[in-house]
Amino acid sequence: MKKDKNLRHAIILSAFKQFSAQPYHKVSTNQIVDDAGVSKGLLFHYFKDKKTLYITLYDLAWKTIFKDVFEQLDLSQKCLFRRFRDYIILKSRCLQNHKTLSLFIKQVHLNQDADILKERSTRYLNYQEVAYRKIFENIDTGLFRPDLNLQDTYKIFVWTLQRVTNEWEKQHTNQSVEHSLPVLERELEYYIQFFEKAFYL
Repeated sequence: MKKDKNLRHAIILSAFKQFSAQPYHKVSTNQIVDDAGVSKGLLFHYFKDKKTLYITLYDLAWKTIFKDVFEQLDLSQKCLFRRFRDYIILKSRCLQNHKTLSLFIKQVHLNQDADILKERSTRYLNYQEVAYRKIFENIDTGLFRPDLNLQDTYKIFVWTLQRVTNEWEKQHTNQSVEHSLPVLERELEYYIQFFEKAFYL
C-alpha cells in the first residue's frame, strides 16, 4: 500500500515538473514515466489518460494553495474589505512560494484546448466559490451604509480588487515575493481605504 502511494506520488511530482516547464501538447507520457522511474503501464493504472492526469494535477495544485491560504487567513477579521485584502495577499504569497505549482497553473490557464478549458474553468470557479463563501461568512454588515445594495457593493469591490491583482501579476511575474508583494499591499490598501470611506458609516 505504501509502495503504491509512493509510486503514484513519484508520477505526480514528475508530471508537475514536466507540465510546469512545457505546454500540455509538448509533454509526453514517456517523459513523465522516464523522469519518475516507473513504467507507462503504472501511469495508466493510476490515471486513465494524459488529460485525466493533467486535470488531477490542477485540482491538487489549487487544493494545496487554498489549504495554505485558509490555514493562515484570520477569519476573526470582521471587515470584509480587509479580510478580502488579506486573502489576496496570502493567495499571491502562496502562489509565489509554490513555484512549480504556480508555473503549472499558468500553463493550464494558457491552454486553449476546448476540453481542458472547460474542465479547468469549472474547477477554478468551484474553488473560488468555496473560498468566497468562507471570506463573506460572518462579516460585520453593520459597518455598511444602510442605503447601499450590499450585493452590488460586493460585486464592485471584488471586481476592483481582482483587476488590481491581475494587473500586478502581469507586471511582477519574474520578481521575488519580497520585492513584489509590498507593491500589491500598497495598491490594495489604497483601494481598501477608498471603499471604507465610500461604503462605511
